[in-house]
Amino acid sequence: MRRFLMKHFVTASYLAGVASCLLVAVPGTGLTSAKAGEAETIAELQKDGQKIFARCRSCHRVGPTARNLVGPSLNGIVDNTAGSSEGFRYSPAMIAKVEAEGLVWSEENLDAFLRKPKEFLPKTRMQFAGLRSEEDRAAIIAYLKSFDAEGNQTE
Repeated sequence: MRRFLMKHFVTASYLAGVASCLLVAVPGTGLTSAKAGEAETIAELQKDGQKIFARCRSCHRVGPTARNLVGPSLNGIVDNTAGSSEGFRYSPAMIAKVEAEGLVWSEENLDAFLRKPKEFLPKTRMQFAGLRSEEDRAAIIAYLKSFDAEGNQTE
């Protein structure tokens, strides 16, 4: 299930719907075995994402004390409008793409950007070659998705 999640970027709500079809109870938890497995899978993915995010920490931060550095704070980035981190000076390329396309950092857009930033956004200031591994990108996206706009971890 974890590999499927990483490969297809299945959302937690989709997995919850699938899990609700199974009626095997986990004693003392109030969860079905499928829902417990879903939570474990997402938690594992986020844990992997936290480790991989170490590569990003020289420029980006997440969490309650996160602030803009060379790159913007990434709190609440998933499903948020690109170029909207308050107080950060974005590249003209980013501003133009947001104005032209209304770019939102959906999981799919983040995946494409993290795969090859300069291909997704030519003339970006981000000096990162990208992540080849689809699993690594899925893990980082799951990790980022766990932070709300104030930097609180929600999942």
